[in-house]
Amino acid sequence: MASNQVPSRLWDFCTKWSSDVRNKTSSNRFVLDGRTPYEAVLGHTPDISSLATFNFYEPVWYIEQTEDFPNPKRKLER
Repeated sequence: MASNQVPSRLWDFCTKWSSDVRNKTSSNRFVLDGRTPYEAVLGHTPDISSLATFNFYEPVWYIEQTEDFPNPKRKLER
């Protein structure tokens, strides 16, 4: 978190994100038999598309919906 310069007020969000990653990715634990912890508890494979798209506190471009229709405003945020 120091290398990405994450403000300390956002560290609790990083903790939640990292626990989601660990719960929804497989490990080599013998008792899980190659499944994710999420799958072992709930019985179905988790959707990891939200975790695979972006990392925590990664810069992303988005288009702000304004009244300047022909010229949308792109913004860079985290």
